Amino acid sequence: AKAFKTTWLDSETATAVYSIVYDPVLTVSGNALAFTSTQLSQTFTVGGAHLTDPITLTVDDTHFTVSPTTIANPNSNTVVTVTFDGTEPATGTITAVSDTLSATVALTATAQLPTPVLTPATAIEDSLVTVTMSCTVADAAIHYTTDGTEPTATSAVYSAPVTFNTPGTYTVKALAMKSGWENSAVATGTYTVNEPQAPDTVAAPVITPATANYYEPQTVTITCATEGAVIRYTTDGTVPTESAAVYSAPFTVNATTTITAKAWKAGWIASETASTTISFPVQVANIAAFKAEAATNEERQIMSDVTFVFRSGHYMFVEDNSAALLIYDNATVITTQYNEGDVIEGGLFGSYQLYNGMVELIPSHNANAATGTPVTVTPTVTTVANVIDGYATVYESKLVRLNDVLFIDATTFVQNGDTMSIRDRFNTVDMEISAGDHADVIGFVSYSTQYGYQIYPRDNN
Repeated sequence: AKAFKTTWLDSETATAVYSIVYDPVLTVSGNALAFTSTQLSQTFTVGGAHLTDPITLTVDDTHFTVSPTTIANPNSNTVVTVTFDGTEPATGTITAVSDTLSATVALTATAQLPTPVLTPATAIEDSLVTVTMSCTVADAAIHYTTDGTEPTATSAVYSAPVTFNTPGTYTVKALAMKSGWENSAVATGTYTVNEPQAPDTVAAPVITPATANYYEPQTVTITCATEGAVIRYTTDGTVPTESAAVYSAPFTVNATTTITAKAWKAGWIASETASTTISFPVQVANIAAFKAEAATNEERQIMSDVTFVFRSGHYMFVEDNSAALLIYDNATVITTQYNEGDVIEGGLFGSYQLYNGMVELIPSHNANAATGTPVTVTPTVTTVANVIDGYATVYESKLVRLNDVLFIDATTFVQNGDTMSIRDRFNTVDMEISAGDHADVIGFVSYSTQYGYQIYPRDNN
């Protein structure tokens, strides 16, 4: 500077130098950021003035990251992004530094609890369903409902597996809660317990052979269509219990037996009872016993060795050591062919019939084949008086010889004052008989309530 004035000499020049100095500035757009499970990323602006060093940004909690971490141009505004990993609640601080200046941003974050896990996720069962619930965050409380309503803080707290054993459908909803955390999403599971189903029933056993009359020993088998079933049986007609004999292999019966069987299997309803009666004729010792028993319409088996004597059409005569017998085979049941003297061993089957005063066996089954060596058949020589006196016990149906009888007509003869007649039942007589004829008569003794004592001639002799 220099001063001037009229009439004055100019002043000397004065000089002075002035400098303007600016203080550096570092600023952030906000001093706090808050994060939630639905807001995991936020931004703020950092900038400065009169700064010479780059701005560096650091965060003191690993749940947060910042980008960028270095700002090369510190004197401009830069948007910084902060990201929260959302795994759990967290707090932290971002520090921005440049030159000797720093600025901070406070960070807070909440996180949502993981959704509870229901095990099983869903189920349909016939008896019961047991559900467990879990949450991966320790000490989280799981509140749940079983009626499909939304759980709240006042709902039941899970502490032990939940069991459903009453038929129905149940909707379980579960919610995890913990202080400092956001509530979890609601887990939902549907569980059905079916109405009890009636257990399956074991198939009824099948017994073979079926109910019938038999004439030879029978092998009995019992089967059941239900795999794994245990068959129990009795042979006295009583209904089997679970303590009855277990069927394991076929067995043989040779007398009338009622076999009853029932099958069991664990968890199943026991089968119906199956039954079969294997019937054999009642055995009698010999012909005399058959006659004495007089069991009308009841099948019998004569067990003695019986000798075949004669057959003509439906009429067959046999004898054993006890008596003789007429077999009236009107239905041609006996088809086995025999010769005179053949021995039939234990094989006559039939029922008792008294026809016009004469005992007959009505056959029910073919007779056994002849066995052994044939015997000689010889007529028993006797008298008319003996025949009449011993008819029932000795002479009925027996082949006899009556010597020197006197015919008083074509059919009636007399011997020592006792009268009988002949009846040509088998059409074997082709001669003429006249009153006054003497003859030896050979034939089978019979009796008729109409004609009395008779002889059926065996042949023309």
